[in-house]
Amino acid sequence: MEDAVAGVLLEDPATDRLHIRLRRDWDAVAPQEFDVLSALEFDLAAKARESGAAALFAYLESTLSNVVRIGDRRETIVGTGADDFERALGRLYREHVASNVREFVTHLPRYSLAVAAGPFLENAEVEAQGWTKLPRACA
Repeated sequence: MEDAVAGVLLEDPATDRLHIRLRRDWDAVAPQEFDVLSALEFDLAAKARESGAAALFAYLESTLSNVVRIGDRRETIVGTGADDFERALGRLYREHVASNVREFVTHLPRYSLAVAAGPFLENAEVEAQGWTKLPRACA
């Protein structure tokens, strides 16, 4: 798993809340550590609820330097709406985490509208144009 980005942690400083999104393809990235790594997101979220996001960041940066490489903190602009942190988290995740396509597990096939409507008229073979990452709530 050398140099694989595990995910994104986003702190809301106004509420001291953590927004977190980690990979879902640990079985492909680090099969020997799958059980531990797949529980990591839940564990970090629980710790952030207990101590706050700022305290969790300080803990991770000071104690896990030999286990996990934590990147430098960077500010990002997030709107004030209810879903803005989740949208920002998704954008940052797509920018920084290269995920493996696991068909029908982490991604769904993408079809063009013309192709999807075509078989009813032409009986043409329908093929996916690519794979789109599933929303987090679905996986």
